[in-house]
Amino acid sequence: MGLFDGYDGRSEAGSTAEMAKWLSLTVLLVVDARSMSRSAAAMVYGFENFDRELKWAGVVLNHLGSNTHFRFIREAFDSNSHYRYLIKFHDIVSFN
Repeated sequence: MGLFDGYDGRSEAGSTAEMAKWLSLTVLLVVDARSMSRSAAAMVYGFENFDRELKWAGVVLNHLGSNTHFRFIREAFDSNSHYRYLIKFHDIVSFN
């Protein structure tokens, strides 16, 4: 289930978003960015604006194809999103 999914499709009851608001927690959104650039920014824009009461920590992008892919997404986010933190997954975690 996703961030806004709960008991039904009409309310936030039982959703992770509801719990985050109850506990005053920030949300870190993880996006599978495979084969996306501007579409990733559009999707995140939807999450940002769906519930304005949520506090956002930022976005982690996974399944990036290259540094150029990341640059394309960064350009899209710079002009279309309020996020200050945009992180490539492999830059923060490495499992050996």
